[in-house]
Amino acid sequence: AGVPIHILAHVRDGTADPADPGHIVGYHRLTRHVASYGQLPRPFDGQGHAFMGDVVDGQVPISVNVPDHLFNLLQVVQVPTAGRLEQLLQADPALQVVGPFAAGDPDVTATVVRGVIVVPSEYVRMFLTAGMRPRDAYLALSAIIQQRNHEVACEPLLDWLRVAMTRRGADAAPRTAIAPLQAPMYAPPEVHQVYLAYRTAVAHRDLPLLSPAGQQQGAHLIATGLTTLVQEQRLARQEAAEQRVAKEANKTPASYYGVLLERLMRWAQVHAEADLPPIHEAIANTVKSKIRPLLQKAVEDCLFNNNHSDDFPVSTAMATKVVELNWHTTLPDDFTCGLNIFAVGALDDETVEYQRQLNRQADLLLANQGTAPLDDLASVTTSKTDITLPHSFAQLRYLTQRMHALWSTLLGPLHPLTMQYQDLHMQLVRREKFLETVEPTDRTQRHLVPALVGRWVQLRTNHWLQAQAKSPLPVPVMQFSVLFDQMALMEPWEPRFPSRYLAPPPTQHGPPSVATTQGSTISTITPVTMAAPIASTPRSTAVRSPAYAEVFQKFKAMGIRTSLLRERLKEKRIEIPKNAHGDELCLAWHVIGMCNTSCKRSTTHGPLAAADEAALLEWCKTNYTLSA
Repeated sequence: AGVPIHILAHVRDGTADPADPGHIVGYHRLTRHVASYGQLPRPFDGQGHAFMGDVVDGQVPISVNVPDHLFNLLQVVQVPTAGRLEQLLQADPALQVVGPFAAGDPDVTATVVRGVIVVPSEYVRMFLTAGMRPRDAYLALSAIIQQRNHEVACEPLLDWLRVAMTRRGADAAPRTAIAPLQAPMYAPPEVHQVYLAYRTAVAHRDLPLLSPAGQQQGAHLIATGLTTLVQEQRLARQEAAEQRVAKEANKTPASYYGVLLERLMRWAQVHAEADLPPIHEAIANTVKSKIRPLLQKAVEDCLFNNNHSDDFPVSTAMATKVVELNWHTTLPDDFTCGLNIFAVGALDDETVEYQRQLNRQADLLLANQGTAPLDDLASVTTSKTDITLPHSFAQLRYLTQRMHALWSTLLGPLHPLTMQYQDLHMQLVRREKFLETVEPTDRTQRHLVPALVGRWVQLRTNHWLQAQAKSPLPVPVMQFSVLFDQMALMEPWEPRFPSRYLAPPPTQHGPPSVATTQGSTISTITPVTMAAPIASTPRSTAVRSPAYAEVFQKFKAMGIRTSLLRERLKEKRIEIPKNAHGDELCLAWHVIGMCNTSCKRSTTHGPLAAADEAALLEWCKTNYTLSA
């Protein structure tokens, strides 16, 4: 697999307050300078160096010295097991460090780690722009590692992070804590210039376009591309019919987005068009009538790869926002503007299917745009995206899944904004019990807490999109975990909610229930049912399991909708476990911890016998997935 070139270090100032947990910082492209034969010795010969931070505006990142002793084994530390640590973190959302522990304490294991830890390339990007608190780093990494089934390969990394969260004494910092790594300064100045040239050469070897020669090559390619574009335009005037086919092929994002390409590259935080996520090249080479299905397939693949529900019908209106780069807005109180968590469609099955029907009609009409009546075309392609206000944290989780899939598609899975939405989904799962107890300052808005959380995220996402669109340098994405810290500390956190969306929706029957407000359609959502109930039918209510078994927490965190899971199991002819009475177990009640009073399997709503619980757990390890 080669020599490890990326490491994490637990950086903490030696004069910091004992309660300061420090930060986990990533260092990449670790190399050791080897003197060439015949050269005079230099002070940096045989020393290890690494880059700190990302490439910004074409500048080579700062190089720091990495002493050899950081790779030595540290003294043994008594740390909590993974299960014990998760219990401690769930019990106290503000907890940053744990311990100290003594040998023989329950659920404690003796662990030996090195001063720094090697980190896989796919995870190091999380730590380039800014360090993370050990708690946040552990929660974020452990969730992603579990989703990708990398627990065995990354076990040393998670052990190291648990040590980084464990005090070695009452007022002593964790054993992994070190002083920040420093950029060396060699004397005389001529020697230091040689050192800088060496580190620059390392960067240029990995990223050739940072070098002057690479930039000249890029300019040549751009000039060649412009010449080709001029030739294509001339051919278009000569043979319009033939050129229409050629025009739809081999396009680049530059030729598609035009002057807006710079905004897109700033949002994606890349310096070369080739580094944009592949969806943008695919959009550039797709005919207009196929762009919505293209986006639909991309977000569904992302949802599937993350074991999330794939019921996210991308409307034609949303696809238009995407390709026109109308991602942010100067009117954040209007949820129909820009890409935001309230504008990713309804959640109830009836309205989702209704939107799918509209999408099929729109795709058909756009494919036959030359013969379709204009009023029919406008009725299915120019309507504004439905606005969904979450009335429960379960609904908010599903909306977060959709936003994560959307940003993963448009910006890349490791983009800081994408990672924040992934972390937000994880936090909503882990902190569910805590969130149910959160009281807003205005207690009359208690039912709005999930929507207020969404509003908090929507405002900060839109603010970042506006700021990054104006800045040629990467703008840090705000840590969404700050919101939960504010809640835990009982600090004011609730944003102002637009009054236009607070009016009670009208009661309707039949097709999807919507309320029209200033030209926008608002999907009316209740915690348990979407369509208006028939008067003679008892209203179903949500019920939470009072004896939820925490052993199913990892499956709950996947965010899989049990209705979709049951469809897959039916297709694969896989039976769901039954209890001693022969009744099929309710997966929503036992795995997710919540169901409703109208459930057909409500007879199994209750504590499981030990044998039934063990059997269900083993079954989940193999079958609780949407993967084939």
